[in-house]
Amino acid sequence: METAFLLAAVLPAACIESNPQPSPEADDKTPVGFDDASTAPWSPDPADSDLMLVSAAGNEGTVLVVGDQGAAPGAEGVEVDWGEDAPPDDFSASAAVDTEGGFAVVLTGFGQAELTLVFSYPDSDLTQAVDLAVPEIGAAGGDRPWAWDGKAEEQDANATPPPDPEFGGALGDDLIAVTVSGPGAATVTGAPFSVTPLAQVAVVNETSPAQAITQADVEGSFSVTLAAQPGDVLRLFAVNPQDHSKATQPMLLDVP
Repeated sequence: METAFLLAAVLPAACIESNPQPSPEADDKTPVGFDDASTAPWSPDPADSDLMLVSAAGNEGTVLVVGDQGAAPGAEGVEVDWGEDAPPDDFSASAAVDTEGGFAVVLTGFGQAELTLVFSYPDSDLTQAVDLAVPEIGAAGGDRPWAWDGKAEEQDANATPPPDPEFGGALGDDLIAVTVSGPGAATVTGAPFSVTPLAQVAVVNETSPAQAITQADVEGSFSVTLAAQPGDVLRLFAVNPQDHSKATQPMLLDVP
């Protein structure tokens, strides 16, 4: 209307024709009140909970949440939402999001079965909440993480596991090692049967904001590299790739 008013004020009246144009029909692609998508309000890309792994609760209620690359695209920060409840006195949290949408959250004193993460975005008041369940510890007997037919099997490291091993909830801590693999990097290696075959393995550097996710092979071995310095403290856990409701407790590792 403002543009039409300016034209009428400049052109002679004899040159103005009354020829109203039909109003454009609304469609699903044009938001109401906006001419095109370029003027529509910004909204973040959806966070992908399928790319987020949660550990079972360890000692002192330690719970780790790790997002693989692309889990929270564009996010700047993440925190735990307690809703109307106040967090316990012994609760603490540290969190970091990287530029690729990956993130790591380390919680202590957390004793609930579910948690809500809220992601924030730069230059925006918009937030995005994601509800996650804290997994149970996968059932496994003995001190080895693989379980076949519901029973732990003391198998030779060279043995061939079944095609669909059940998920075990222990980590073979004597089979997992950390080495400095280069300037500012450490590699965590698991020998065969250090974790359940085909399990997803997440590692978090508690000292600096770094995380990585990989998948073990059919013999339960793995190797993953992440940013770290000598003296840093890492935490590692494994998750059932078929059912994220089963996971191991976090395991502490020191970078030599």
